[in-house]
Amino acid sequence: MINRRDFIKKGSAAGIGAAAAGIVSCQSPAGEAAHDKKTAISDDGVGDFELDEITIDQLQQKMQSGEYTSKSIAEMYLKRIESIDKNGPALNSVLEVNPDAISIAENMDTERKNGKIRGPLHGIPVLIKDNIDTGDKMMTTAGSLALQGHKAANDAFIIKRLRESGAVLLGKTNLSEWANFRSNQSSSGWSSRGGQTRNPCVLDRNPCGSSSGSGAAVAANMCAVAIGTETDGSIIAPSSYNGIVGMKPTVGLLSRSGIIPISATQDTAGPMTRTVRDAAILLSALTGIDEADPVTKESADKFKKDYTQFLDANGLQGKRIGVEKSFLEGREEVVALFKQAIELDPGFALAYAGYADALSLTASYALVHPKKVIDKVKEAAEKAIVLDPEHSEPYCSLGFYYTFFERNWKEAKKNFTAAIKLNSQHTQTHYWYGLNYLCWVEGDFEEAEKHGQMAIQLEPLSAICHIFYSLILHTAGKFKEALALSKTGIELDGSSFFCHLSEGNAYMGLQQFEDAIISYEETIRLSNNHQFPANAIIWAYCKTGNFEKAKSLFEQLKERSKKEYVSSTLLGLSSAYMNDADAAFTCFNQAFDDYEPLIVPLKYEHWVPEIILTDPRYQLLLDKIGYP
Repeated sequence: MINRRDFIKKGSAAGIGAAAAGIVSCQSPAGEAAHDKKTAISDDGVGDFELDEITIDQLQQKMQSGEYTSKSIAEMYLKRIESIDKNGPALNSVLEVNPDAISIAENMDTERKNGKIRGPLHGIPVLIKDNIDTGDKMMTTAGSLALQGHKAANDAFIIKRLRESGAVLLGKTNLSEWANFRSNQSSSGWSSRGGQTRNPCVLDRNPCGSSSGSGAAVAANMCAVAIGTETDGSIIAPSSYNGIVGMKPTVGLLSRSGIIPISATQDTAGPMTRTVRDAAILLSALTGIDEADPVTKESADKFKKDYTQFLDANGLQGKRIGVEKSFLEGREEVVALFKQAIELDPGFALAYAGYADALSLTASYALVHPKKVIDKVKEAAEKAIVLDPEHSEPYCSLGFYYTFFERNWKEAKKNFTAAIKLNSQHTQTHYWYGLNYLCWVEGDFEEAEKHGQMAIQLEPLSAICHIFYSLILHTAGKFKEALALSKTGIELDGSSFFCHLSEGNAYMGLQQFEDAIISYEETIRLSNNHQFPANAIIWAYCKTGNFEKAKSLFEQLKERSKKEYVSSTLLGLSSAYMNDADAAFTCFNQAFDDYEPLIVPLKYEHWVPEIILTDPRYQLLLDKIGYP
């Protein structure tokens, strides 16, 4: 299996460079970009290290066997810090080492000899970001000379938990001074107390921040694991730039007491490690209710003592990796390398498929005009197939494209079935094929239901799977069953406006219009007045006979359409509910010309009011769409 460092060398050097070139918040000070010809710590001959890339589990095995002691491990890490942080490449990631580190390690060794093992962190050296209080001989300064000499009276809550777990506090790490809360033009990883931290992967690049020292120290194997803090990106960004694992926990899972603050609603500490498993182990040790931080009470009965139970080696199987291309700017040669890496790596087939899907969904959810994305969707999906013709997802993306944009039913079915043949376990193919094609194009509700059921079978806790199956049942006229699935979707993800929209649609089918209005109002609130519920609530008010309210909302919607893109299909349906068939068909024909995805469901969906169904122009519209 390829290790973390080889993976970085082979796959992401260009990505690190492109990111470093493009993010303003992680700029290096002027004149430092090329101060050393060496490109990484291995160039100094210090890459060979006995504990190189070692994990917590491996350290525990070696201590259990007697090959290592906690003291010998701490000594090796301290020697490593002296060799490459204070000398050699001089990474400047560690502000100070703990004078009590060896003593703590010896105590842990004594406990082990006496048969006491506190847990997976027993005897494991950990580095701490310098904005976290340690009630010992080390300073807590946030990297600022203004706090030089300050020693906290007590441990931060998470440090108490760390000591209780048996960890060895090895030292304090450098950071962007005051966690970068001091200037819009500051350099990430620089502090007046510690100077500029360097990226061990690419020495003339910035390590990002503000948890720069923790990220660099973990990447350069100067500790087993480290702790960083984040308000907005200060764990995740340096973890990305240094090629390690970083996690920002939900605020309240870890106590913030004893940590120099920035935001009461965003601050949290979090693990920074070389493996996901190590991150789970470290996270497990830090959780707990702290009376000094009331927000932690919200995690009562929710936090776990062991997060490793949720690890799944196959957790990324079938997932898509997206590449945000709008940030590909800055140094042309770096951007070119990054783009070249995307082109050459078949793994990015999923990125192109995901890009195609994202564009398709923005159009089908009426967030952008379809003509702005239609060509890009096909191009991205076909590119994905060229990169990896044996992967199912690009074919699913093309199936969506041919269904909603080109309305080429033969190609749509061909691609959806190809996707299922390549991977019958791909959930998205099942619910897209079931609803978008079998339901809305062929009207084959029985077969569509099978795919909806399969999607839920594959992902029983997925709200979106329940909602797509609900929409299939809604189209089939099974409104009670559709409502039940919608409510399950809401239980799984109550913040999803799509779940509440589906609930409202089911109530409409059951002619419970007042309940539909309540659901649509919640959908409008959650979606910031998305045009789906903004139109649907008009239909519901019309059904209750409250045309005055419906008219008021419809006039607001028409004014909105003058300022932003609003789906002609939805406007047409609202016009129909307002008893204006002429305006409705004008909108429908415009929607057809604009390649609107929402025009496709008009044959089988129950949204369509009687005034449209009985109009001869309706059949002409269906003929023009050309259903099979």
